Amino acid sequence: MKIKKDAIYYTIQQCADLLAVDYRFIYDRVITGEIPSKKFAKKVIRVPKTGFHAWMNDKQGVSINA
Repeated sequence: MKIKKDAIYYTIQQCADLLAVDYRFIYDRVITGEIPSKKFAKKVIRVPKTGFHAWMNDKQGVSINA
């Protein structure tokens, strides 16, 4: 997995790779709104890095800095 340091958004796959979970685990949480996301086109969904890390901190009390 390659993530640019200056990237503002993660793909759903990048989020899944960071947590070592299945794509569907992240996708389901994005669709329900549990993980914040932004839709750029009909099939292009991105997860803001700040929102993803805030969600992680809230869920686990662990800070993951990228």
